[in-house]
Amino acid sequence: MEGDPLNVVKALNPHSDDNSYFGLVIDDCKSLGCLFSSFLVSHVRRVGNSVTHALAKFALDSSDYV
Repeated sequence: MEGDPLNVVKALNPHSDDNSYFGLVIDDCKSLGCLFSSFLVSHVRRVGNSVTHALAKFALDSSDYV
């Protein structure tokens, strides 16, 4: 999984503890990651993630539903 927000990527590191407001969500994500034979979380700068960013923005701006 690739992500832009560095704090989320760091929190999803299996060796980190997250005591923030979203800690339970982070714990759930870590638990779900264990279901895969391989699960890697890495940080990608927004510039390198421009296609995903553009698609997400298009989806939010779209009035059509799939």
